[in-house]
Amino acid sequence: MKATLIKITAAALLATSGLASADSHIEQGTVISAIPIYETVRVPTEREVCWDEEVRYRKGHSPTAALFGGVIGGAIGNQFGGGSGKDALTVAGAVLGASVANDAARKNARREYNQVETRCRLAQEYYQEERITGYRVRYEYDGQVYTTRTDVDPGPTIDLRVSVVPVSR
Repeated sequence: MKATLIKITAAALLATSGLASADSHIEQGTVISAIPIYETVRVPTEREVCWDEEVRYRKGHSPTAALFGGVIGGAIGNQFGGGSGKDALTVAGAVLGASVANDAARKNARREYNQVETRCRLAQEYYQEERITGYRVRYEYDGQVYTTRTDVDPGPTIDLRVSVVPVSR
């Protein structure tokens, strides 16, 4: 009952204010001027930044030289002697060849070295830019001049919603 009374009261107020019977339609106004409104905005952009950097590397000793020296030393040792002496010379040649080749490789190998490499990363930068954010529009309708703000340039005419609302006296 209370809710119904509130609805009836609201309807009566709307009817007496003229809002309930409002009528609107679209008409055209003549644009006098449309002046762009500029705003300075910060625009993000990514840029690749590169530089040369000296990098230190450590190089481990490779067993390849020792293995290769052992094979060659064993082959040479196998050429001498006979019977079990031949086997002993083969083993001795392999051990000696591996040792000599390992020492030579260590002596010639650089354990640390520097190398220049190019490094890159993406850096976010900003630049300022003037952008049109709207238009200050002056227009004429029914002999009167009005001003409004629009998001886009309306062109030579502007659409107007005209409402007819009775005035209660």
